[in-house]
Amino acid sequence: GTSRPRYKAHRSVDDEHGVIVATATTAGDVGENRMFRPLLLQGERNVGSLPESVVADSQYGTAENFRDATAMGVKPHMHPTAGRPSELFGSERFAYDKASDTYACPKGKKLYPKSSDKTRYGIEYAVRKGTCQECSLREKCTKSESGRTVLRRWGQELVDEGMAEVDTQEGKTARRRRKWLMEGSFAQGANLHGLKRSRWRRLWRQGIQDHLIAAVQNMKILVSAAGKD
Repeated sequence: GTSRPRYKAHRSVDDEHGVIVATATTAGDVGENRMFRPLLLQGERNVGSLPESVVADSQYGTAENFRDATAMGVKPHMHPTAGRPSELFGSERFAYDKASDTYACPKGKKLYPKSSDKTRYGIEYAVRKGTCQECSLREKCTKSESGRTVLRRWGQELVDEGMAEVDTQEGKTARRRRKWLMEGSFAQGANLHGLKRSRWRRLWRQGIQDHLIAAVQNMKILVSAAGKD
């Protein structure tokens, strides 16, 4: 298609009532995953504390977000972002030895630190040249002619701890609830309050519009709760 001006509205809501506790407006080319930490911190400022857990779709499920959430004491309940093709062995099949700073592949061959990857925030580990050429598990492990590599993220222990929350019953239940609670908040904003429309150009003006829409939605929740009392 053709390029056109576009904004993105990011928000987080509380699990109990659906109150919008944080909202941010960015240009359309800003990825959702980059707003994970800013929304958490904004929610902390607005509410007074961090949540016990955070639920999001897989677009937020980067290693950096799992690491940050765990470091902040928040359980991350989102699916990891898709990476290596599913038909190949995942990095969980490679055992890390802290003493030697090496990985062992499913066949017991060693992977050694190769280079720092500043783009993916980690260190790449690789086998010695020729190690994978005659391996019987090659087709299940790598498509690279030079052999298998494994990326160890900075703060990998925190990443692993966070990812351990993915398949817990609490995480599965939370993700099912997110589908209607979070998406419902966006749907109401779009269908009733013009969340998908821009009244003015310029990012700061769109930010005002998105904050006003969030405020109106929160007031509706407050009025509804007061009526029940």
